[in-house]
Amino acid sequence: MDTETLSKSSGKSLHTHTDAAVCMAHDLIDRIAKRAVEPEEKIRETAVRAEKAVKNSLTKAKQQSNLARNSIESLIQQHPLAAIGIAIGVGTVIARLRRREITE
Repeated sequence: MDTETLSKSSGKSLHTHTDAAVCMAHDLIDRIAKRAVEPEEKIRETAVRAEKAVKNSLTKAKQQSNLARNSIESLIQQHPLAAIGIAIGVGTVIARLRRREITE
């Protein structure tokens, strides 16, 4: 057997092994992909439920915020002088606290 024949026969053998390895890799990827379908669907379903829950919570928070704002506006309209006094008092407390932070 000369070197050219030997090189051709080993080249065919190498090509056969490479093809087998590629085929095995494709089979492995297909099996992994099939096993990933169910977990992926569960993750997507969980994400959809979480999105709905967050939207629902946001809607409730906006409603509560509007109720609180309306309530405060109503109290201010009913008792304007008390509202001004409270605002001045809160502003004074905040200013003193901030001055204390700056000097420390």
